[in-house]
Amino acid sequence: MEGDNVNLRYIYTFSELKTKLGLNQWQLRQLFKKTVEQSTFDMLGSDNKYVVYIKTGKGGNRKYSEECLIVLEKAKQGLPYRIDL
Repeated sequence: MEGDNVNLRYIYTFSELKTKLGLNQWQLRQLFKKTVEQSTFDMLGSDNKYVVYIKTGKGGNRKYSEECLIVLEKAKQGLPYRIDL
């Protein structure tokens, strides 16, 4: 993916997701685990439409899409959601 497109599609950091969802770090990690248990797809396992890993120097950071936020919000509320592979 081109750099500009990545920043347009993956607009949230982990901290921003926490704030948007009203969760702390542990709760957000548990919510990601819940989606894996319910869907058998690990959004954090590789780059996909929900999450991308962006290298920065020797390390990197994950960025999250609006689609990711929607799935997590529904999972948090106990509503049905769909993860498209």
